[in-house]
Amino acid sequence: MKILNWVTIICLPLLLLSCIGSKSLQTCKTLGAGKKEIGWGMSSFRSKTQPNDEYEPVQAGSVHFMFRNGISEKIDFYTNIGIHAAGAGIKFQAIGNQSSKFAASAGMEFELGFLHAGVNIPFNFSFHPSKKLALYYCFQPSFYSNHSFSILDASQTPKLFGHVKGIHLKVGKTNVYFEHSLTSFKNLNDLKTSQLNFSVGYSI
Repeated sequence: MKILNWVTIICLPLLLLSCIGSKSLQTCKTLGAGKKEIGWGMSSFRSKTQPNDEYEPVQAGSVHFMFRNGISEKIDFYTNIGIHAAGAGIKFQAIGNQSSKFAASAGMEFELGFLHAGVNIPFNFSFHPSKKLALYYCFQPSFYSNHSFSILDASQTPKLFGHVKGIHLKVGKTNVYFEHSLTSFKNLNDLKTSQLNFSVGYSI
């Protein structure tokens, strides 16, 4: 048990840095067939520990680059490449079209980092009062196989549940996303993380 505690103290910051909680940085609407978007973003991250935890809160930041491609009117493929992790996923717009006020989508993402590999399953909902403004919410269950923890104790493998709230502004071909996420790490003393995400994308 003491060995596990020390591994937790040493590896938890690296784990958090590598996956950096939950982020969406997109609305429910797809780009449309043949359309593409490229961009970059930043994240500011802070963990919230419980009083009986044996590790200190972690503060961190990250930079990432993203690419989205509309492979059909209803399906997007996208990739995210960061300092500590990279991922790829697909999004299917189930409700609404490009002119709808309300939209909903679901998808699946695969992510690989220095200390983890996992799958995210985002469910997205967005409200579009105008063509230049959108408000969105994402519920994102995630299932990770963390190498450092699972080697010692399978019960320590993190299961994440992310809640992301964001705003999207569109000016010409420029898309700006700003969001806040709150993520709960189940099977890891119910650790909670708070994160601010910012991204700028360009339609190409």
